[in-house]
Amino acid sequence: MHKCFIFCGVLVVLMASNLFSQDYQRQSNASIVKQLCDSLNEYAAVEASLPHTSSLTVTLTAGSVYSLARQSAMEILQNYVSNLFFLDTADITANILFPPPVIRYSEPFSDGFFSSSKVQRSVSVEAIFSFEETPTRKLIWAGTIQKSFSDTLLFSDIDNIEQNGVIILKGERAPRKFFDSILDPLIITAATGIAIYLFFTIRS
Repeated sequence: MHKCFIFCGVLVVLMASNLFSQDYQRQSNASIVKQLCDSLNEYAAVEASLPHTSSLTVTLTAGSVYSLARQSAMEILQNYVSNLFFLDTADITANILFPPPVIRYSEPFSDGFFSSSKVQRSVSVEAIFSFEETPTRKLIWAGTIQKSFSDTLLFSDIDNIEQNGVIILKGERAPRKFFDSILDPLIITAATGIAIYLFFTIRS
């Protein structure tokens, strides 16, 4: 009977660990893309050595992530110049192109029999910069930069981190094997059933 109590306790601990100990930040894809855009703009501004007394006009091409890229440019680049514009003429013109970000998920995997399925997420953002003096069109600095991010999250979290309405921010999913898709609920159901059975068996 004592061994049954121990087994039941261990089983409950494993189930609780599976359900409640997944301490992932679960950042949305949109949030990660924004952070990478910030890093790209910061790097470009430093490399271009923009005079703090100058004004800057940003010509931005970013497709479906335009709003994220524009917000990033406003927040980061304005720290390096006296004034920043998107329409008016300024001392310096920044031409920035953001191709679509690349978001991928690995095949689902688990750390153990009682562990929920997880995936590796990778996010990559690239930007092409060109800074030039507006009156003379003299090139100040140009370059192509890429930044990446990766983490691990639960397979079941994917729908939540993609809830932003922007299709381009939905990652490429590796096909999930049929066995993996039914394994998680079967494990939880079986473990719960065993725990209940042992509990009432011991009591009787």
